[in-house]
Amino acid sequence: MARTVAQAEALAEKLRALPAIENKNRPISKAEEIKLLADEIAALQERNYSLQQIAEFLTGEGLEISTATLKNYLQRSKATSKRPSKKKPAAAPKEAPSPTPQATAGQSIGERAAAALPPAKSDHQTAQAAITRPDRATI
Repeated sequence: MARTVAQAEALAEKLRALPAIENKNRPISKAEEIKLLADEIAALQERNYSLQQIAEFLTGEGLEISTATLKNYLQRSKATSKRPSKKKPAAAPKEAPSPTPQATAGQSIGERAAAALPPAKSDHQTAQAAITRPDRATI
């Protein structure tokens, strides 16, 4: 039996109404744990603890991690929390249509699905080039 857009919208509304479930007993990776502890680790660094000392303490507490891995995970967590770019645009460029349409409030599933369809005709051309580095004979 084929389902309709109205049925999908009604189901979507019910899914949005479901409450969030917090599962504090789910297993997490070391990277996720470091991301959760990033503020506390930064506070320790402000109190003059080295990453090596922090890694040794974490290992003693059951989170086996090397100094290099700790540094890597901290850099990753900072990169994901600072998503806005520091670069300022030179001029306000014209907005090109986004390949993935943004969901706007009040937009139905059918409207979002229609917006996600590729345009029928495309004037876009893709250029591809390979540049040989001057220090190498091949690409």
